[in-house]
Amino acid sequence: MNAPLAVFRCDAGPAHGTGHVRRCLSLASVFRDAGWHTGFATDEASLDAVPELLGAGNQLVFVDSAAEPRFQASEVAAAWPRGADLLVTDHYGLDAEFESACRGFARRRVALDDLADRERDTDLLFDSASQRSADAYQTLLPRGALVLTGTGYALLGTAFAQKRASSLERRNGQIGSILISLGGIDPGPVLERLVDGLRLGGFGGDLTVVLGMEMPVADRLRARAEDPFNLEVVVGVRDMADRLVTTDLAIGAGGSSAWERCALGVPTLLVVTARNQDLIAEGLVRASAVGLLGWHEEVDASLVAGLFKDLAADRDQVLALSRNAAALCDGRGAERTWLACLDETAPAGQIALRLADASDGGTLFNWQSAPQTRRYARDAHMPSRAEHDVWFGARLLDPDCLLCVITCDGRAAGSLRLDRQETGTDRVVSIYLAPETYGRGVATAALTLAKRLAPGWRLVAEVLAENEASHRLFQRAGFRCDGEGTYIWEAAA
Repeated sequence: MNAPLAVFRCDAGPAHGTGHVRRCLSLASVFRDAGWHTGFATDEASLDAVPELLGAGNQLVFVDSAAEPRFQASEVAAAWPRGADLLVTDHYGLDAEFESACRGFARRRVALDDLADRERDTDLLFDSASQRSADAYQTLLPRGALVLTGTGYALLGTAFAQKRASSLERRNGQIGSILISLGGIDPGPVLERLVDGLRLGGFGGDLTVVLGMEMPVADRLRARAEDPFNLEVVVGVRDMADRLVTTDLAIGAGGSSAWERCALGVPTLLVVTARNQDLIAEGLVRASAVGLLGWHEEVDASLVAGLFKDLAADRDQVLALSRNAAALCDGRGAERTWLACLDETAPAGQIALRLADASDGGTLFNWQSAPQTRRYARDAHMPSRAEHDVWFGARLLDPDCLLCVITCDGRAAGSLRLDRQETGTDRVVSIYLAPETYGRGVATAALTLAKRLAPGWRLVAEVLAENEASHRLFQRAGFRCDGEGTYIWEAAA
């Protein structure tokens, strides 16, 4: 199989933090799982900050991040002389100059941003800040570029979606364990003030301090002997999702890690460690999803002690923080972003796929209830709305279920569901349309798009013998009939 290629341009280190590379790794993982090749163009310092860059299945190419943007673009093009199907740029130091120089290299160019402060030359831009409007980019992008904003596009590792249900289930409002993590760079003296504040507040449980790298404060924290809590200092963890699941309260920064905590419903006291986090912090506070400690240089021990005492005495407030945080981010932003990176043309218009969300429940129920849909359903029982809502909610929480809404020129037009099977690459296909879109090429285009997005998957559909329209659909979409009513598509070797 001649797999498509996605290349990521991002850096990590003292000047950049680790968030850019980590969120690109999360997105690259989804592309690789779907059968794409992935490559990273980064500087050598990134390996020290994010060792996971090695061994993640990506082709790694070093570029000179201090060079002029057009020279960096030439380095990227030289590394992959056949070009790339997708170029993803996640870098505060790069803008339209770099992206314009990559026009001949990448067939589609994507930007990840959260500043909206410079001109870009991309086909598609994602900004996961909760308060950002697409209008903020109106004068910064070429005409026709698509901007998608909101916390639904927060790029997290797959573990956060997989562990979301169990994490939400264990929340009880009690605080017996606390985790402090302020990102991949040295946050300065605020760490010790946070620990001092918990001591003043009378915390007596288990405290874990997570550092992105070894730094002098680590030894000072390990040497503390008078604290009433059990203190553990760990460096460079790769199991953050597991640690957050078992954490009752987090004290964290307002960068991309904020969405990790939201996805798992972890009650949080928020420290702003960089000015690009201000908008995220504002959105989290407005949603009542965090308790705000404020700018890291202004946080003192007495403030920490006071907020902790208030939470420890009010289980309902702790539970409210958890619920409000979980409502902002479901941990599946990497899948949403991957789906949005491609589209397909049909006679009816431009066809795209997006993950279904809670607001789609009624629409899908109406489509499923239509006589044209019900006639050939494998389960003849017509569910009630209450039964549908239970089923629909479970599907949204199931990380092995890719429940998509098919859109035509941005309007909901049908549903495509791909269920992961035990074999790993097999996905069972279920597709139905809004009755008013029948006969306009929407379903064929949706299946074609699924094949382009996931060339490494084996798609399997079961069709009832009397459902002649579906037999024709899967034949038109390039599926082969493998026995009575079974249709299979897999990329040629």
